[in-house]
Amino acid sequence: TTLANRGAAQANDGPTAQVYSEANAEKNVALNTLLAGGTYVRSGADDDLTVSQLPSKPVTVFFLCNKEPGPGVGCWIGVDVAAQPPLG
Repeated sequence: TTLANRGAAQANDGPTAQVYSEANAEKNVALNTLLAGGTYVRSGADDDLTVSQLPSKPVTVFFLCNKEPGPGVGCWIGVDVAAQPPLG
């Protein structure tokens, strides 16, 4: 499976990322249709992603990594976060 983006302006948008199971571009699908209920965050290179409380059920957070500068093939890194009891 390879991942590519439609354009540099959309490179950080999860829903615009396309997943290819083969070389035929007509068979791509948007990532948000594969990961139903996912939350997509757009952030710059110097931004920190934080959570105010750990999740009450297991979740996977996906990070899109792109080659800089400009558009290009990127990769997704998935981080599994285990469920935690409420804080406080």
